[in-house]
Amino acid sequence: QRIVYDNTGTFVDINGLLPSTTYHYRVYEYSGTGGSIQYLTSSFASASQATLSPPATQATNVVFSSVGSNTMTVSWTNGNGNGRIVLMKAGSAVDAAPIGGATYNTSTTFGSGAQIGSGNYVIFRQTSGNSVNVVGLTPGVTYHVAVFEFNGSSTGAYNVNSPAIGSLATTGAPTIAASGMFFNVIEGDGIRVN
Repeated sequence: QRIVYDNTGTFVDINGLLPSTTYHYRVYEYSGTGGSIQYLTSSFASASQATLSPPATQATNVVFSSVGSNTMTVSWTNGNGNGRIVLMKAGSAVDAAPIGGATYNTSTTFGSGAQIGSGNYVIFRQTSGNSVNVVGLTPGVTYHVAVFEFNGSSTGAYNVNSPAIGSLATTGAPTIAASGMFFNVIEGDGIRVN
């Protein structure tokens, strides 16, 4: 048992709770201050409420499109959560997961969103949508993504088991140079270069 509020208001936000857990609450009225406080203990408001559980079904079917040298679009099929968070990592598989109760800044510019673990960046966290256009990528690098479903809003109860994953490289510089250059249609004021 813990005291979570002692003031004159009519509500309190309680953080740091565990997902899928029922918590029981009582509200006691009192008057006075310091050593002269008198509590009404014979009558009180009481209620119970469970925190959200993580969604059971993860997103699936990660697809990459509009892939360029420094941009790509990542899309997926949503699971049964009321939102999802997408992590992206350069060069190797995503090796971290979001933590319930934490808030994460997101950015579609790779490397600018919150970092979870080492090199796993948040590129998407929303309760609607199923795609994100990512910019700020490096040519010729393989990028890995993991899509985690969650229930809740600002902090979320995340399903961290078997997220939807995928990887694809951005387009790199060409490896074969042009050859066989020749000229025709030569005029006094121009030349066609082939």
